[in-house]
Amino acid sequence: TKALSQAYQHLLTRLQHHHPSAIDPYAATNPAEFFAVICEYFFTDPYTLHSHCPAVYDQLKAYFRQDSLERYRHA
Repeated sequence: TKALSQAYQHLLTRLQHHHPSAIDPYAATNPAEFFAVICEYFFTDPYTLHSHCPAVYDQLKAYFRQDSLERYRHA
């Protein structure tokens, strides 16, 4: 999707300019690893994903048909 592509490119740019990223730099390995890493964030650290990549968070929320932020709010 456009949101995923833009977030991946943004991560690559940040890392190329030696800027810190809230998303694990391993995600920049390739688009498949980016997807794997952001899926991990969706389930294990949804606050970080939502605050740094809200459009990606929304895409994954629709894809997985669940709101992991809500689950953490009620935990």
